Amino acid sequence: MKRLLALLAISVYSVPLSLFLIFTLPDFAAGKFFIPIGLMVVACCIVVVNIIGALYSAARNKKPRFLAVLIVKLILVPFYIVNFVIWAGGSMIFHIAIIFISFLPIVIPYTLFTILGTSAHNISGLIVMRRNGQISTKQLVFHSILQLISVLDVIDSIVLAIKFRPSRYKPEIDQQPLVAHHLNSEQANT
Repeated sequence: MKRLLALLAISVYSVPLSLFLIFTLPDFAAGKFFIPIGLMVVACCIVVVNIIGALYSAARNKKPRFLAVLIVKLILVPFYIVNFVIWAGGSMIFHIAIIFISFLPIVIPYTLFTILGTSAHNISGLIVMRRNGQISTKQLVFHSILQLISVLDVIDSIVLAIKFRPSRYKPEIDQQPLVAHHLNSEQANT
């Protein structure tokens, strides 16, 4: 899971980096826009792989890793801020607004789709916790909706990472203290 999330962060950051390189290279050609669009397609494929990985984790009843997802979400925050500023600012400047506005139907869905790559892992962790009876269905629905909304997904990830950190979240097997487990095994032997 951690490798998939790291790969997602790298692929998401490669798109604006390629756009920056395109505009700074001396011989600008319209065909160079295929590089960032190709990188967007690669990033979307990695998002799909992350979603499949999250579904696999939920099916295998794997322990949620909210902290790992939170770290990747926090790493991606600058991308979303710069993305918003560049596209909002570019759309307001009249002489380049035509170029920027023509790309908005691609960029907005791409940006929202990349959020799903990390949110899917949190939602799968919530499903596992619901299946184990650790959270209610209302909590599952509430947190799942928050995971699908930009900005609120990061805030909710912070809440999940704090509320269900590994020291507080213990699987069913670890509920019994070690001494009680030792006493029970001695009683079974006699």
